[in-house]
Amino acid sequence: MPFKVVEKQTRWGTNWTIFKSFYKGTSKFSKVEKFRKQHPEFFPHYYKGHIVKAAPHSLGIMCFSKRSDAELFKEIISCSKTTIIKVKGIGTPRWVSRVVADCGLDPRNLVSSFYLSGVAPRGTVAFPAVEVLE
Repeated sequence: MPFKVVEKQTRWGTNWTIFKSFYKGTSKFSKVEKFRKQHPEFFPHYYKGHIVKAAPHSLGIMCFSKRSDAELFKEIISCSKTTIIKVKGIGTPRWVSRVVADCGLDPRNLVSSFYLSGVAPRGTVAFPAVEVLE
């Protein structure tokens, strides 16, 4: 059973959650918030019972194969506003070793970086879609 780290209150994924925790109230925040509104496919909410599909041309919905890997990631990002939820992977899982770097520091990297320059966290697995179980 895969696991996903999301913001407790909004149920957004960690790219937006990390960015908000660093930049809320700064001039950079408003620019990236505009980007988020223009590209909702990269910022889904993970509500119980919903099926969330990966953004076109992305690596997929990034999850963790084990709860312990999700917990380690949560420690690394040092964001107390997150929680770990269970999801059901839909489609063929893809074991990910490289990712677009620093999407949490600037979510615009999701579309402006054309190469995989970052090392994926331990246990990262991506799915074409997930069903949110909790």
